[in-house]
Amino acid sequence: SKGYEVGTAPESPEAPISLGNKTVCALDVIQTLTAEATVGKDETLFWYSSQEALTPIQGLPTLSQIGTITYWAEAVSAQGCASQRTPVTLTINNCSIDLQKVGTY
Repeated sequence: SKGYEVGTAPESPEAPISLGNKTVCALDVIQTLTAEATVGKDETLFWYSSQEALTPIQGLPTLSQIGTITYWAEAVSAQGCASQRTPVTLTINNCSIDLQKVGTY
């Protein structure tokens, strides 16, 4: 009988590198923020709505309203191995100031 040779399992890629959390004040026409991260050569970047989510989000990881959202970036190698996930948080604050007169004039 012929023996079998077991090859080494491919390694998981390094976790994506976040290009930074983003926090801004809302403009009169609210802008859109997009989460960004980089992955290694021959790896594909997928974005998730949580650390445990099983299905990637559709489209870009964006925020275009006042509030905060965290997306999770995952690198997948050409062999289909997934990395640990990296969080990227987007925040748009309402920084407007309301002035009110108080008292009698």
